[in-house]
This record gives sequence, C-alpha cells and structure tokens, in this order.
Amino acid sequence: MKKQQNRGITLVALIVTIIILIILAGISVNFVLGENGLFGRALQAREDYIQAEKEEQETFNALLAEIDKIGQGEQLEEITKDTPAGDKVKKPEGWSNTTEAISD
Repeated sequence: MKKQQNRGITLVALIVTIIILIILAGISVNFVLGENGLFGRALQAREDYIQAEKEEQETFNALLAEIDKIGQGEQLEEITKDTPAGDKVKKPEGWSNTTEAISD
C-alpha cells in the first residue's frame, strides 16, 4: 500500500485564513475612515494650516503697515494682536518713534 500525500490546504485552514483577513480589513477600514481616522485627522490638519496661514498673513500685513509708517516719519503704534500663545505683541520699550539717518 502506498501512503497518500497531502498536497493541498484543508477547508478549515482556508476558512480560518479568510476570517483573519476579514478581521484585519475591518480594523484597517476603521483606522482610515473612523471618527478620528486618517482622513479625519488630515482634514483637521488642513483646516489648522489654513487658519494659521490667515493669522500669519494678518500679522505680516500689520507689520508692513507699521514699517510704511516709520518710513513716512509717523509715530509707531503698539500692535496688540493676540498670538497663538496668548501673548500680546507690543513695541519694545526704549524704541524711538523717529528715524535717524546714518552718516559715515
């Protein structure tokens, strides 16, 4: 009598493999599409970036306006825009409100 050799996988092994793959697929879909998933965090990061860009542009425009005033010989005003850290941006004490020509 010849011994029969098993060269395939059993039905039980196939079913176990399929169940494991279904579980992994469910976890992956929840990670990507869930409430705090990958796409949700990416959208929040985009919104945060756009808001930070607007705030930076506003601060930049305010500083440009102050530089223009200095160039025209006007008084400096205190900039009291709130920063993200909650601080106020102000003119440093000791700065003069006039400009002087530098001579050699």
